[in-house]
Amino acid sequence: MAYLVRFPRFPQTRLPESDNELFTRPQKETLAKLPTATLLRSLFVHSVCTHPRLVDAGIKLINVRQKHWIPLFDTVLRHTFFAHFCGLNCLLLLDGLLSRGETREEAVKLAVELQDQGVSPLLVYSKESSDSPYSLTKTELEITKCIKAVGSFQKPAFVAIKLSGLASEAELCRLERAIYTIAIDPRISTSRDFEIQATEVLNKFPDLWGRLNRLSEAAKGSKVQLVLDAEVRFHNDRDALPTSAVICSLLNRTGRHIWNTHQM
Repeated sequence: MAYLVRFPRFPQTRLPESDNELFTRPQKETLAKLPTATLLRSLFVHSVCTHPRLVDAGIKLINVRQKHWIPLFDTVLRHTFFAHFCGLNCLLLLDGLLSRGETREEAVKLAVELQDQGVSPLLVYSKESSDSPYSLTKTELEITKCIKAVGSFQKPAFVAIKLSGLASEAELCRLERAIYTIAIDPRISTSRDFEIQATEVLNKFPDLWGRLNRLSEAAKGSKVQLVLDAEVRFHNDRDALPTSAVICSLLNRTGRHIWNTHQM
């Protein structure tokens, strides 16, 4: 689950409430305008999530669903949990679901509705992997279309993407190992030296580096800010934590706005 967080000044009389950070106008005013059906759905989701046995049963159903299609379960999930978490906090475009109703146009329409309600939306193109040149090209094209669509949102506007959808697993593994190697190298003592070494590493991955630069330029042209998922991985003893942070730093040298998430 992802959402945009605003950081207003601390009020003089009381501490800020975290629930208010999601809204661009007072929380009570926003909630008062929500349909009764939406409030009842939220109450249902909250009630289910507070019962451990129901949560455990839901996890088992999801595991079964990965192997067998369960129409009734899919319908309930789509109109309750998916609608609650994805509709209120973020917009998801899952590559496998685009053919089943979650279109780009529907996501943009939902974002406009959320903005009218005073909620800041975040469009997430959540593709976990690409295993062929065709799939990689298609992913870049779809992300570019998402960026252009989000360009019509009120600013600031954000699109979140995953590195894993823009390169093969083997390529990301090699990149992460290379970044980790220079990150722990005691001979690299200045940020300038690290930047030079990191640039040399990324130049050895021209396909991935090219995709990221093209997407960054598309975002800059549409006045959209990209969010790069941290995607923390561990390959043997290699911590992949620095990889996306380094990429964001290098991309931002030319006036772009690429953000990096942090995973706990």
